[in-house]
Amino acid sequence: MTEQDRLEWQLRAEYEQRLSDADTESARSAALPQLPPSAPPAAAPLIGLLDRLSGLGDAVEPPDGPVLDWVRRSVLTALAALGVTPVEDTGPADPTRHNVVATREDDSGGLLCDHIAETVRPGYRWDGGLLRTQEVIVYVPPGYPVHGEPGDETRDDTDGRPHDRH
Repeated sequence: MTEQDRLEWQLRAEYEQRLSDADTESARSAALPQLPPSAPPAAAPLIGLLDRLSGLGDAVEPPDGPVLDWVRRSVLTALAALGVTPVEDTGPADPTRHNVVATREDDSGGLLCDHIAETVRPGYRWDGGLLRTQEVIVYVPPGYPVHGEPGDETRDDTDGRPHDRH
């Protein structure tokens, strides 16, 4: 068995296991992103697949990159054919396009306050509108509480939204 075959088999086995863990159709559909009813029907499962693929990188033994990269590119191409584009903004956080899920201290002397430090989960656009907001970590000024940094269980987990400093 080639490495690519092994990885494809592993991905298929993990996907089938997740499906078998879902007892009902409603549980399966709850795992898919909730998109507006006007969105292309194929968008939700494709976006859900990208979300699951991004989680594989955190596995104890993450699969090899080339196969996952090919699958990601293929799914993004399918989404593009539907007119769906990913949103991975940088710069200032905008509550109309970004969901702040955590904050991080700005050690640049305040130059990056309220700017996106990292994308946790990309957003998606379709037909001039937003299908899903981008989930981000935002810089806050030194001395402000830092909330909900992914992987850091010692931090206070509040809403993580930037606070008005004025």
